[in-house]
Amino acid sequence: MKKIISLLLTVIAVLTLSACEATPSTSDEGQLTATTIPETATTTTTAATASATVVTATTTSTTITPSTETTTVAVTTAPPPQTAPEQPKPAPPLYQSFWFDSIEDLINGVSGEFITEASGHNYSKKEVIDFYDEQSRIAGHRTQGLFEKGLFDIEKGNFYVPYYEGKEMKYRNREGEGFSNILLSGWDGRSAISHYPDMGKSGVVFVNIVPIEDNMRNEAKEKNISEFLKEFKPDNTNIHNYQENEVFSDAYISEILLSGRKVEALILVSKRTNRVSIYFVYDDIQVSIVNADEKLAYEWMKDLSFEKYRG
Repeated sequence: MKKIISLLLTVIAVLTLSACEATPSTSDEGQLTATTIPETATTTTTAATASATVVTATTTSTTITPSTETTTVAVTTAPPPQTAPEQPKPAPPLYQSFWFDSIEDLINGVSGEFITEASGHNYSKKEVIDFYDEQSRIAGHRTQGLFEKGLFDIEKGNFYVPYYEGKEMKYRNREGEGFSNILLSGWDGRSAISHYPDMGKSGVVFVNIVPIEDNMRNEAKEKNISEFLKEFKPDNTNIHNYQENEVFSDAYISEILLSGRKVEALILVSKRTNRVSIYFVYDDIQVSIVNADEKLAYEWMKDLSFEKYRG
């Protein structure tokens, strides 16, 4: 009997020892520590207990796939440099003026292909004519072709000049003073000759003369001066619209005396200086006497007249 008990104890001891060797241990952090981890993508650990219970621990495999996303970097290529277009020669401004020392210089200065000033500067006559015609067309003035005709008349000596006390008017310029007496411009698209006389104390700045063409002479006779000015340029300052112009404080029509002749004149009064600009028709010309002392100008104008250039 003792032998049987001893044998059973031996068997029990062997079984207990085997169970202890097969049971995994637990660390202080409570994490499972496997005795052996096979090197496979998927790891399975199997342990047998004395009661033949099977515990399986599984690790998850992780597959890292390289990114196939393509990043595109835009590269901007600068366009090839372009050659700047050739700049056109600037046309003269609308009120471009050309200066001359005398009537003879004016006639010589507009003869030929160029307009040549007293200073020696010259301008293509064709370019100037084309410019004024285009400006007249855009503005709706009835003046296309009139600047060219005016130059032709000047070249032929067919134009009016101011006279004072029956003689050709004396100019302000005296030898050595260094400024010119006569100004040619394209006023409203027409050829305008401005004369700067020696007026003493009259305060007259200049006397401007513009020819009236044949097709406008009847209108010049039938209409008052204010309405007549509108025929060439609708927005010309007149007795009806002067309040829209910040320059003038008043506008009215008055009769004035010129060398024994009465003419109807438009008078515009300056806000800033209280001086006047006087507009009237005399024979075949439109005249303006600009920025004058009103009282002195009326006295001086009693001896003023206009005649064709005599050469």
